[in-house]
Amino acid sequence: MEYSRLRNEFLEAHPYCQVTIQNMGAREEDVIKGGGSTVIRGALAYFPRSVDVHHMKRRGKYFLDTSSWLAVSRQAHDWIHSNPKEATEMGWLIPRSQENLTNDASCKDNQ
Repeated sequence: MEYSRLRNEFLEAHPYCQVTIQNMGAREEDVIKGGGSTVIRGALAYFPRSVDVHHMKRRGKYFLDTSSWLAVSRQAHDWIHSNPKEATEMGWLIPRSQENLTNDASCKDNQ
């Protein structure tokens, strides 16, 4: 199935939780280079592995649109869905009313 292939490739390209990386103010490249850790403000920080793909625009017509995906830990994924208002403010959930405001070719190709 195409989704399984895309999911595996995405998690391989983003092996550490993108939500945690953003929250801690790290750079994804540095975390990957450090094997899941990097120095932030003088302290060594560790980042959880990504195990889920979060669909920021829900699934539906954006199911295969990797530009709307985040690689996340289980804990981060649970938090996003338990805190939709805060997750929306952080850009991790895109309200249905704003889904069509993003016009990108990858989305159109997968409809």
